[in-house]
Amino acid sequence: MPEDEVIDHLDFIVQSIHLIQERFLKIKEPDDFVLSPEGVTILDAISMRLQVIGESVKQIQKTKPSFLRDMTIYEKEL
Repeated sequence: MPEDEVIDHLDFIVQSIHLIQERFLKIKEPDDFVLSPEGVTILDAISMRLQVIGESVKQIQKTKPSFLRDMTIYEKEL
């Protein structure tokens, strides 16, 4: 996978994380997900974004097997 595709995947992951954080602002307790149709919609949206993040990481990992290991090492250095 070319570097620009990796960067695109990473940008999409960051964008998804921001959307998840924004959607969670309406949730005060776990029951908020199931007590209203809006809550269920938020749960579905968050779940789909988490799935997309996982798929993006898998795509990067296929072509750059050391990706997650390198990220862990980088995190420890911070």
